[in-house]
Amino acid sequence: MSTKEKIIDAAFGLFSQKGYLGTTTKEIALHAGVSEVTLFRHFVSKESIFEEVIQSKSFLPDLKNLIPKLENLSLKDTLLEIATENIKKLIMKKGAIKIFFSEVDRYPERVRESHNAMVDEMVRILTKFLMSKLTKYSDKDMKLITKMFWYIIFGYFLENEIIKNEVSDFDLLRKIFDRKIDFFLNGIL
Repeated sequence: MSTKEKIIDAAFGLFSQKGYLGTTTKEIALHAGVSEVTLFRHFVSKESIFEEVIQSKSFLPDLKNLIPKLENLSLKDTLLEIATENIKKLIMKKGAIKIFFSEVDRYPERVRESHNAMVDEMVRILTKFLMSKLTKYSDKDMKLITKMFWYIIFGYFLENEIIKNEVSDFDLLRKIFDRKIDFFLNGIL
């Protein structure tokens, strides 16, 4: 593992436990096993560390790796794979997400912008991919469809994992999202 990766992993662990606001660069360096000077050779600020954590620990890298594997699947199977992999990632990062929600309104603007850019990139990537499977929709409509799909996944996560604090069974999750995707694709009428 490179020094940069050690710093990112240490930062993610600390951000997940103490939050962005409660974590210092000194603590990150200590947990990474490097000096604070070394940390600042790789990152110019705590905000830049957080940006890298968001980019590397979010679902974005997984989505980029998953998309090529989905080329030959049906639309339903494609959405089911994306939903299943995304919900697993969200559940694994549950602690970090809880803290993010609790302090996001106090984050520096640059940190919020970094998170929003990551979400926008996920929407852009999936919209572009889905347009190859759903050619009858405009770019604008396809972006709305993509966002609705993400809301289904994240809404489930918020309700069941954050609010109700339920422990999820991954086999059951696949069945739940199979049904949700049926409704999404076929509507209620």
